[in-house]
Amino acid sequence: MDFNERTKLLIDDEKLAGATVLVFGLGGVGSYTAEALVRMGVGHLIVCDSDTVSISNINRQLIALHSTVGRLKVDVARERYLDINPELDMRTRNSFILPENATDFFDSIGTEVDYVADCIDIVSGKLAIITECRNRGIPVISCMGTGSKLHPELFRIADIKKTSVCPLCRVMRRELRNRGIEKLTVLFSTEEPVKADGTCLNGVGETAGDGLKSGTGETAGGEQDIRTRIDEAGETAGAHGSAAADGKPEKAAGRVIGSIATVPSVAGLMIADFIAKELLK
Repeated sequence: MDFNERTKLLIDDEKLAGATVLVFGLGGVGSYTAEALVRMGVGHLIVCDSDTVSISNINRQLIALHSTVGRLKVDVARERYLDINPELDMRTRNSFILPENATDFFDSIGTEVDYVADCIDIVSGKLAIITECRNRGIPVISCMGTGSKLHPELFRIADIKKTSVCPLCRVMRRELRNRGIEKLTVLFSTEEPVKADGTCLNGVGETAGDGLKSGTGETAGGEQDIRTRIDEAGETAGAHGSAAADGKPEKAAGRVIGSIATVPSVAGLMIADFIAKELLK
């Protein structure tokens, strides 16, 4: 029996079987995006992540189990996805994307990519991915803030010009304009970020001194300010600085961002659904 027998009753699975999707980030959002695409029958998948599974990932990341702690996320993903679809053409990259290596990364893919999902947690990396996709004519959807939120029903998908509430969207709009990029499809939330006690964080969810001006959602200025680590494409977790000497992200300083299983998972599934429907057009 074909594992995708019931999917075929609803959609033209041949289009998905012939498609190539590149997913950046296998965290709370990206792990759900990638797996949903596999389960829907996408035949060619490239996943990129430089991180290992940690205990703190277990509450919300699909590939995070006690048995996978300490392992590379891309290795866990490969085993899991090939167990779902043994015929999947899957490639993994244990890489950390920043402006200085994004062009070489895309050059090294060596195949036509039909869609890109940006689910990473470094603003400068997100901008590098989006810029490369624009230059190469590759459709991309970028995930905005999912941390410090409790209401997955408030997620929306729209052009970034039509977003509201999300402080990361304000930062990204400005930085994209500086790069001559006017359009970008994003997943965002209309929910105000909340603290552990259920109250809003400074009105916009940012803290002073973390690379974003508290109360404005705008960067304080300069490339250094947008090298800020965020949770699963959510609110800033602290001043990131730059990549470490081994090319992997340094640990973020500052407060820990709250996240719950039902929020980033829904974001990831919505992104996968959007990509699949775009591929089926």
